[in-house]
Amino acid sequence: MLNFVQKSFEYGFAKGSTQAVSRVFFEAVSVGVHLAIKEKPDISPYKIDIRKWLEDPNFSSLISGKYKTHTPDKIRQRIDYVKDNILGNLGEP
Repeated sequence: MLNFVQKSFEYGFAKGSTQAVSRVFFEAVSVGVHLAIKEKPDISPYKIDIRKWLEDPNFSSLISGKYKTHTPDKIRQRIDYVKDNILGNLGEP
């Protein structure tokens, strides 16, 4: 999971070059990537444009910290968002 994140996400577990690592974002990326790898063990790292995810109002509301991000449903949704996006974009460069 750590190798995949290092090779796929430009800023690792941070949202950008000048931003600290948020717990909510770290949780979504680390667990989402883990579940994607568990579902497809032969997955290879590829460049992921995190800006697209951050511009998605659905994902943004799940990680923003303003909308009860600590509920089990929100936790599940953001983890699934990461996992589904990683598995759904395997054909992209």
